[in-house]
Amino acid sequence: MRQFLNPVTGSVYRVGDQIRTRTALFRTLRHLANSSDPIRDFYHGEMAHEMVREFKQFGGILTEADFSEYRSILVPHSEVVYTNLRDGRVICGPPPPSGSAVAQAILNIMDGYEYNMKSFQDIARFHHHFIESSKFAYATRTWLGDPAFTENATAIAHNITSKKWAEWVRSKITDETHPDEYYGGSLEAPADDHGTTHIAVIDSQGNAVSVTSTINL
Repeated sequence: MRQFLNPVTGSVYRVGDQIRTRTALFRTLRHLANSSDPIRDFYHGEMAHEMVREFKQFGGILTEADFSEYRSILVPHSEVVYTNLRDGRVICGPPPPSGSAVAQAILNIMDGYEYNMKSFQDIARFHHHFIESSKFAYATRTWLGDPAFTENATAIAHNITSKKWAEWVRSKITDETHPDEYYGGSLEAPADDHGTTHIAVIDSQGNAVSVTSTINL
């Protein structure tokens, strides 16, 4: 819990407080922002060398060649995953192996419900529906691998973000919980993963972008 407390006030961080717990990440991002050639610094320079050294120290397999040979993959517009919500908002994200489709699927399912958030019963329903929606959406994660190696991954991503799939899930959600096999997906428990980083940015027009970098097992 310590990382959530402002060391100056001794209380949890409030709106407007500066959070300085990720100082190493801060220095890295500041260095890249001020660099005249950030791509070279990150993929070919001392920064890549230092990261590879740390990876090897902790049993990782990435090499300096992996960094220097990395190339971004541009996907066509047709493969971008979109979800249209009732209030006119549009959520979009990259195709697999990104997990964007899973998050969109959950929001798409929840978009079909109505709640009175002043009602205790509806608040309980909201949380129950969110948990159950997450179970169905996360059950599809095992099929959302890299399209270069996982058959139909992009098609599945588009399917689980469709209105038809959301309606089907809502028809399966009851007031009770169910065994794992009820939700589909793999019956094998994934190994614990670590190293997730998230950033969210909202502009003055209300457009929001959120990015989570994680080991998507």
